[in-house]
Amino acid sequence: MRRLLFILSLSLGYAACQCGPVDLCESTRCGPGLTCDKNTGSCVLGSTGGGLSGTGGGLASTGGGSTATGGGAATTGGGSATTGGGSATTGGGSAGGDAADAGNLSCPMTCAGNAPICDRTLGRCVACNATEGCSGATPVCNRLWQGGLGKCQVCTEDNTGCSAAAPFCDVTITPSAGCIGCRDVIVDALLGTGAKGDVVGPIREAIRIINDSGVPVISVDVPSGIDTDTGEDLGESVWATRTVTFGLPKPFLFQGLGLEHSGYWTVADIGFPLDLVETPTDARLLEPSGVCDLIPMRMRSSHKGDNGHVLVVAGSGAMPGAAVLAAKAALRSGAGLVTIASTESVCRNVAAHLPEVNE
Repeated sequence: MRRLLFILSLSLGYAACQCGPVDLCESTRCGPGLTCDKNTGSCVLGSTGGGLSGTGGGLASTGGGSTATGGGAATTGGGSATTGGGSATTGGGSAGGDAADAGNLSCPMTCAGNAPICDRTLGRCVACNATEGCSGATPVCNRLWQGGLGKCQVCTEDNTGCSAAAPFCDVTITPSAGCIGCRDVIVDALLGTGAKGDVVGPIREAIRIINDSGVPVISVDVPSGIDTDTGEDLGESVWATRTVTFGLPKPFLFQGLGLEHSGYWTVADIGFPLDLVETPTDARLLEPSGVCDLIPMRMRSSHKGDNGHVLVVAGSGAMPGAAVLAAKAALRSGAGLVTIASTESVCRNVAAHLPEVNE
């Protein structure tokens, strides 16, 4: 199955990227008394930690044993039961003490690069944690990313970073920018036909990343960053391999940078009303068949005086070629007679190339 990346919105600044299945515990180093939870990649009081808790539980069991012993001897047993309860409390205190020690671990190396922060609860270097590493447009740290390495996001799956106006986090529209090169095709739908003004901020950065990815791009309706009406660039625009535009061809396909950035283009019918599609406009698309219909048929019995006379005023001593090209174009378009008006040197040059042109 081919992998498609739909670029609808892009949050930048992620610290790490890995495409494909990830072993969450592969790069996790847990401190004494902790083990890695394979479901989350976090260090927890697991099997070893469970032993510590179990120690507390064992003490509680000892207390329970005292309770049982006490149960065998009435009033004295009541006192023993109390003693057992005290032992259970002691056990809980032991487990809590070990857990507290685990929160003050040191990192085995100097933290730098993609993991510049020492997380003392894990005893390892990370990209971010609950209090450090994230700010600006991506203020929330996803501590479960890459086995606890962490990455900065707009929000996380538990809706951290969301507001009352937008309370839910959709992590499917915030892919890691570094993963784009792992894809087979990018579907560009960042901006539509109504985009005006300069492209700025995350959208501009996303367009740069798309263009630098080396991945084929299919643009929806219009390459993001291209003005639909003029074909001009809005400061940064996607270079599409193919553009699928909706309903009808649009002006950007025939002018400005839109000519280049659209790549191969096709029109997709999305159900525009027929009366709207057939409404005449001032725009016209010239095709070979349409141009041929504008040229009158030349009668076999006609001569050059019957088929139009074109006067070309062009050229200079330094640029005689302009007159030659203009005169040649007039003849090829079907003019019966072409006359050149220019300097003597230009006229000689035209006569050398086109003896049928008058001076």
